[in-house]
Amino acid sequence: MMAMTREAPRQRALSHAVAGVLCAGFAACLVALGGAPGARAGEAPVAGIREDASAAEAQRRQRMVSALVVSPDGERAAFVTRGPTDAKGHWQALVGVVRLQEGNQAEWVDTELSALSPAAWSPDASALAFSGWNEEANSMHIVLYDVRTRALRLLTTTEGAVGDMVPEWSPRGDWIASNRSGLGPKSSDWWIVRPDGGEARPVTTSGLAKRNSTARWSLDGRWLYYVRLPSPDSRVGDVYAVDVERPEQPEQRITRTGDVYLMLQLSPDGQYLLCQTRSEPDTGECLAYLVPIADPDGTRVVLRQSGDHNFSPGSDRLVFLDRKASSGANRFDLGIMRLGGELATTRLIGGVSGLAWRNAWTPRGQIVFTRDDSTSIWVVNEDGGNKREIFRLAGPLGP
Repeated sequence: MMAMTREAPRQRALSHAVAGVLCAGFAACLVALGGAPGARAGEAPVAGIREDASAAEAQRRQRMVSALVVSPDGERAAFVTRGPTDAKGHWQALVGVVRLQEGNQAEWVDTELSALSPAAWSPDASALAFSGWNEEANSMHIVLYDVRTRALRLLTTTEGAVGDMVPEWSPRGDWIASNRSGLGPKSSDWWIVRPDGGEARPVTTSGLAKRNSTARWSLDGRWLYYVRLPSPDSRVGDVYAVDVERPEQPEQRITRTGDVYLMLQLSPDGQYLLCQTRSEPDTGECLAYLVPIADPDGTRVVLRQSGDHNFSPGSDRLVFLDRKASSGANRFDLGIMRLGGELATTRLIGGVSGLAWRNAWTPRGQIVFTRDDSTSIWVVNEDGGNKREIFRLAGPLGP
């Protein structure tokens, strides 16, 4: 079991029991893995371990690759999955890190946690940040994982109902922003903290930041874009921008439609925000659209595909999952949408129809995606060529 350290206050044990939230279709806000840690004392999670327990097959069937994220240098992909159970049947959460060029083996991070947010890579790809449940404090805290040393470190500590979620690294790597909730009834705000520790401080104070929702940094690291609600009971709102260097200044309202449910992406060139409305009750489909930051009141580019849109490195294309073109329930086609002015044309990537689930681009322009009920990770060229499997989940701890 990997040790977790805290540089300033006393070390706190991180353990079990939380119910998570998974935002279906587009972005996972929390991977639900309720239960207690199950790794045995003195045992590090290593790929290839097998267990003879009768529950092993049931564990394997319920595990999947969640919250797939590719490192900025394109060398690794990180994901969250369910690990083994303890004697009481409580689940443990594991973070897996896979080298995209080598594949086959995963480096397993024994988090000692039972619920995790999606991991976020540091700009230099040396560390991962994620939020996890601390039962002792009854709260979600930010945890850092050093990819080189494999050390875990507790970054934030809160008490009771207060918790930090969905961490986001600034482009320079000098700040980590997190969505902190529980300071008041139904309230949530964005806070920032230095990766090397210190006291966290708020950058929004209205209490109206959408709870468990993502935020995005501007390319220069000065502005933080987030979804702000008109009232604590609202489900949709607008995108606002706060000046992190001068948070006392009035926030800038970016959109004025009042229908933003999630803000999903900032294009790599910093020109567009990708937002999502709430899903349609009849079809379950969401409406996504691009908002030009320079002209947020201008014509929006509407994207009607099923979801999981991700920008290409050049910001001129989106990869997406299209349920409508696929033949089976919970099966998706992997498609490319080329953006041009107000028009968006799409085409499907050959050879992956009906199999793709999550996806992400590499800096080299390849697409990483999951298939086989999200139990394997694959890489494919944009034209559908050079498709290969790089990792597959099997057994209670690893492949």
